[in-house]
Amino acid sequence: MKSYRSAQSWTQSWLLFHAMPRIGVEGVMLAWANEALCCLGVHQEIERSLDPGACAAEGIVLLRRECGGPLLPMDEGTLLYTITVERSRITQSDRKTILAELLRPLLQTCRALGLEVEHSTFGHFATKGLSLFRGTLMESYGFFSAAGYLQLRPLSKRLQATLHTKALSLTLSEIGIRAEREALARHIQAEAALQFGAMPLAEIEPALRQEAEAIAIRMLSPAWVLDGGRSTRRKSPLAHTGILPTGGRHSTEGGTIYASVQYDEDARRILSVVLSGDFFVFPPDGLSWLENALENCPRDEVEAAIRRVYSFMPLETPGISAEDWLIALNLPDF
Repeated sequence: MKSYRSAQSWTQSWLLFHAMPRIGVEGVMLAWANEALCCLGVHQEIERSLDPGACAAEGIVLLRRECGGPLLPMDEGTLLYTITVERSRITQSDRKTILAELLRPLLQTCRALGLEVEHSTFGHFATKGLSLFRGTLMESYGFFSAAGYLQLRPLSKRLQATLHTKALSLTLSEIGIRAEREALARHIQAEAALQFGAMPLAEIEPALRQEAEAIAIRMLSPAWVLDGGRSTRRKSPLAHTGILPTGGRHSTEGGTIYASVQYDEDARRILSVVLSGDFFVFPPDGLSWLENALENCPRDEVEAAIRRVYSFMPLETPGISAEDWLIALNLPDF
């Protein structure tokens, strides 16, 4: 494995994070923020989390990951930690345990600062019940990749003004810890080396840089950043009476689910469903399996349809059960 200290912009650092598994590069990358940005999870609807127009006016960069999880607002004074390892290195099968293992260098660094940090829910690391940092987990091309971040000081007012959510992580300064940047980075790198073996500092290879440039064409496109491919899953409601727009919001241990449903009251049948939120789904396109299973599904077969997806498809939704999707659909009972 290698260790990288990225001098790239944060946008380039995120592209490199997604490029590493594609060309089979293992390693840890640390990058300090040099721009204000908001990074969305692949399943999130942007308007529920932030104001895209305000972000554009304030010069806030918008990115979207290929993995799930919450909105990550980042500003100067934030340290991004990413790691990519071969799947064969990971012996655990539970996704929460895998994420905790990959983010252990962050966890151990926080504990060295005197903080009692625990992995409270999937992707959510807390001290005394308050969120300190969040992590994301991606599995692709035979690799596990994880990302986490530490904020030294509060987000700028201009960044906070663009957000619709108050669920922000604590900063180290807010809990009375003043950490020097380089010392913090060295500690994280040392913890990573203890866990995964020696990691010589390396320059970013031309092949890795080229792959990042190639995927930038899609990942920086407005279609991906603003929509994440969900427009291809949206169905137009049929133009006749008896169509009930329904659905709801349901908070789970794995994140918040939003469901938008077109329901035919006359036929007692779901016409279409769009699911979104700050949760994790493995594989990411597994969300479309659920949506497709529910399309044109009779009301009294909905629960069975959801359970069939879990029974016959390799779907994993950490912290979310079949009952949670049913609650989020908020279907009428007759």
